[in-house]
Order: sequence, then C-alpha cells, then structure tokens
Amino acid sequence: MMRSSTLRQLNGGAKDWVVYGMAWEHVAGARPERRSLQRAKAQKATHFIAAHEGSAATGLARLALGLGTAKAGAQRRYISAGVLFASTRPKGVYFGQLDLQEDGIWLIASHDGVVIPGYDVVLDDVARVEEAVSKLNARYADTQRVDITPATSNEAQGVLQARLTLVKSSSQLIPTWMKVAAGVLLAYGLYSEGRSLWDEYQAEQELAQNPAQHFDFNVERAKQLDAWQTKIHVDSPHGLRAVLHHIGKLPLDVGGWLLSTGVSMAAGVSAQTIQCRPDSSGWNCTALYSRTLRGTNESFKQSAPPWCSVGWIDLQKAQLKCHIEVVRGTLDRMATEQADAINLGFIPQVQRVMSAFREVKVDPAVAIPFDSPVVVNQRGDRIILTQNGPENPRAHVPGKQSFAYYGPLRSLTVLPMTSATVIKSIDVQRVDLTDPTLSTSALRAELKGEMYVQ
Repeated sequence: MMRSSTLRQLNGGAKDWVVYGMAWEHVAGARPERRSLQRAKAQKATHFIAAHEGSAATGLARLALGLGTAKAGAQRRYISAGVLFASTRPKGVYFGQLDLQEDGIWLIASHDGVVIPGYDVVLDDVARVEEAVSKLNARYADTQRVDITPATSNEAQGVLQARLTLVKSSSQLIPTWMKVAAGVLLAYGLYSEGRSLWDEYQAEQELAQNPAQHFDFNVERAKQLDAWQTKIHVDSPHGLRAVLHHIGKLPLDVGGWLLSTGVSMAAGVSAQTIQCRPDSSGWNCTALYSRTLRGTNESFKQSAPPWCSVGWIDLQKAQLKCHIEVVRGTLDRMATEQADAINLGFIPQVQRVMSAFREVKVDPAVAIPFDSPVVVNQRGDRIILTQNGPENPRAHVPGKQSFAYYGPLRSLTVLPMTSATVIKSIDVQRVDLTDPTLSTSALRAELKGEMYVQ
C-alpha cells in the first residue's frame, strides 16, 4: 500500500517542494518509462519518477495538491529527497534519517546510487526506524550511515532525474487540435486507448508474479550442472591399462630393498604395498619398500626407476613416488546410460568376469544431492529457485553407483567400464603366496570407483 508523502518547501524556491517518502517498485521489461506510467496509474499515484537505463525502479507518490485540482499541482515542482540522497552516492550502501518534527522520521537508503525499495519512508517512531535499519544491516553487510540535512535549492540544481512527473489522464495527453478533429481520429483514439489498456494489463501480470519466476529453473539448473561436470574426470579402459602397465613395471627389488609384504586386505589392514590416486592429469602412485642386509639409501636411489622419485620413511622403510601421465576425459552427463541399460549391458559383463575376483561389489544407484539454484535479481536480492514446471532433460540431475573389486592385480585388465566411470583408488598388497589361482595372486588389488547413470 502506498503511503502519503511528506512535503517541505525547498529553501529559496517558492514553487519547489521536496518530497520525503515515496514508494519504489522494480520495473521489468522493455520501455521502462511507459511501464512506470502504467504502474503509477495502477497505484493511483499523482506523481512518479520513471525508471530508466541507469535505474530499474520507478518512484510513486500520492501528493495532496492543496487546491484540490491537478492543475494547481502542476504549477508546483516536486523534487524527490530520496533521489537527491542516492545520486550523490553512486557506489556502496548508505542510509540516513532526518527528523521531520511532527510528521515523523524520514528513513532513506540507497545501493549504488539507486534508492532501495521500502527505504524511502516516513516512520512515526524511533522503534520502527531501528527495526527497519536492523533489517537493512542484515541484508547488506557493508552499510554506512551518514548524517543528512534538509534539501536545499543548490542540491536540487542539475539533478533532473529527481523531479517528479505529474500523472496525466489519457484525455490530458491528447493535444487540443486532436480534440477538435475528434471525429476524424476517433478510430485511432479507440485503438490507442485499447492498446494502452492491454499493455497495462500485461505489465500488471508480469509484476504481480513472484520475482523468482523471471528466472527459468531449468536454465539455471542446467548451468549449475554444466559447471559441475567439468570437474568430473572420467577414466577409460585404455587409461586403466596404462596405469596397470606402470604398476607392473615397478621392480620387486630396488638395490637391496624389497617391495613390502602385508596381510590380506580382507583382514582390515590399512597400509598397502602400492597406493595409486588420480588427479586431473593422470595418476600418482606410492610404492613401499623394506631394506634387506645388502640395501643402503644410496643403492635404493641409484636403482630406482627414472620415472619415480625416492624417499625414506625410516632406517628400514623407503618409498617410490611415481606420476603416470594418463589422459582422463570429462563427464558428459547427457551421454550417461539409463538404469535399464546398466542392468542389461554393464552388469552382465561384470557377471562374466566375477570368477577372476575374490569379491565384487556394485551398489544400487543413489541420487546426487544438489542445492537449488540461487540467482540475484537487479535489486541485489538472492532468490532460491524451485521447480514449478516440466523438467528439461538438460536440467536432470544424474545418479551414481559405487563399485569395488578385490582380486589379483592382473584381473583388473578385464574390468568392464562405462563411458561415465570414475576410478577413485587402486591399492595393491604383496603377500606371500606359493599356490596362486584364478582369483588369488601374490599381488592383491583393491579398485574402488563410481559410475554416473541417468
């Protein structure tokens, strides 16, 4: 609801009056000046300040004209105190207040040179002013308070955008000579008035909607998913074979230091002989070695593979750190397989090679949690969008299935993979084994990862 404004005669100007307290509204779409007039008429304002390229808000006022006619009001010039305040502070968030004596306290706030809607208002007590300031501080973290004084004629000079425009009726906008020729231009007048009413109706419908509906949830969700998938690096069978090939090239004996042995991973031992983790450009592997009587630090360094760096944990333990260059792809969520395709294509491939592993786990698909898209409108408000219509395929959030394979290192070469597979880790343990089988080996591997599905 529009409140009545408070007027004060401008110092040094008999016709100039300063307006304290105006209603400001966001104007969406093209032709902001025309839409501003439409909003002024819809709110039954007597005067308004039109939105323009530098400000997407229109200011509305309902002034008591004194003599009771629009003609008498037109003889005065009205200037917005809020625009005078905002125009001198083009950057940042500022607020101030002015005691208008018996009329109350004027509270004003601006953001980057534009009056903040709801903060060009005359309040009747200090408590309400403090409450409004508290809400402003909660909304903006960098508010600055300034002292203000009543506007003067010098301040008003040159600030043309601060002047209010009288809201004229349709008949007042028609020139006199057109009224004389009303019979000739009657058809045009009816068309013009009808078009004006239609534009006003469309503007009312747009502005009556929630600001969040000016943003498309599907579009913003798709942008969110596009940014997310660029950070997901997928693996291929060729890349996995390259990693396994380099792991296989690690020597069992490096200058009298032997590749360490451990117990079965099924027993819960956390220390592995070889640990490999991916990054954006390939894989980083660490191999643990134990010293024999003939081994020294010097012999370990001289015998180490040239593509690995060396390090020592203590007098008896050393390690090789090796980077394996492997090209990893980027996830294309639109190319991920449907659940039925996984069950009838990928899973049968896993079932055919299960005998080569000690254990295989493939978990059911789960949804990937995503926060609702958040946008910022022209007023700086953060808006959380919600789905209120049909989902676009590009806005569909994929799911993922986790998997784990336990078995001989050699068995990983037959591991089935989809185009949306991400390998998280490869761990290898060397164990003392004299009688290997199809599912057992002296080098026992554990591979974990996940694959994305529709």
